[in-house]
Amino acid sequence: MNFLPFVLMFFLVFGAISASFMSDHIMNRAESFSYKGRVRSLRIAYNDYEEKVYETLRAARKASQKKTRGRNKKAQSTEEREVEPSEKEYFRTTRSGSPYGAIYLKTLCTGRGDRWLEKVTIHYLKRVYANSHFAKSIKDQEWVEKVFYSILEQERSAYREKGKFLPLNKLSMPNDLKEAYHRLLRGTGTFDPTLEKGYLPLDLCITFKGSNRKAINIHYANRLLLETLFGKSGFSLIKAEEWPKSEKWPKGGPREKAGKSAAKYSLNCKELKKLLKDKFEEAYSHIGDTPYKRDPKRACDPETFVFSEIENE
Repeated sequence: MNFLPFVLMFFLVFGAISASFMSDHIMNRAESFSYKGRVRSLRIAYNDYEEKVYETLRAARKASQKKTRGRNKKAQSTEEREVEPSEKEYFRTTRSGSPYGAIYLKTLCTGRGDRWLEKVTIHYLKRVYANSHFAKSIKDQEWVEKVFYSILEQERSAYREKGKFLPLNKLSMPNDLKEAYHRLLRGTGTFDPTLEKGYLPLDLCITFKGSNRKAINIHYANRLLLETLFGKSGFSLIKAEEWPKSEKWPKGGPREKAGKSAAKYSLNCKELKKLLKDKFEEAYSHIGDTPYKRDPKRACDPETFVFSEIENE
């Protein structure tokens, strides 16, 4: 009797079962990784928010007990305290998901237009989503441009008619771009900017919200945005200036005498122009270096780069 067919069938069934188990194991690990990142980021956000509320109440109580200039100054500094970047990571990597790093596009809807800013934004979005699986499957090579100009047209119309902008998730897209736009809005649960894995949600790349300011906040521009503006060589010069490979780092961070102000970890506009010369004059006019104030309701898990936000109850 020939047992070979039975042996082959046994191995085929065993291989199929093993592949199924392996696939489930990989999927469970990915979900666990994302879940842990969200839990940690939410814990950080809640801790920061509770600390913020506590500090605000304590400052108000002190001010009411003794209204002196020194007390008021201390209360104000408590209100405006900022986060220090990590010593272990280059801060532009850990800030890759910061909402303060999104390109501010209000001027494209309220002014006469800005072709340079439109071009840079499109190029930046292409770089952010270049390695995503869904982008690689889209045959239309100009899908990013179509999504961007559709967003711009709808936001201009909303601002013209109602005096305010629509949330990005309230905008509509043509049928052939609906799936891609949904993925842009959602982003990936985790992403690693150093390995170019995953991608940011759209609202962390562009924004129309907030008061008038420059399009780009240099303190929170991530690597891809800086490379879009100044090329890889320009980014290398910036990184070498901000993150020297030296054992003489101060305890507060990678730049000498950085103190506790997050703005001092990055180059300001004057330092940037001195470093890169006059080659990027048009870019400089769109860059601001106003210090940010921390949003205590948002936090990022430093291990998985998952961002979480406390919703208003």
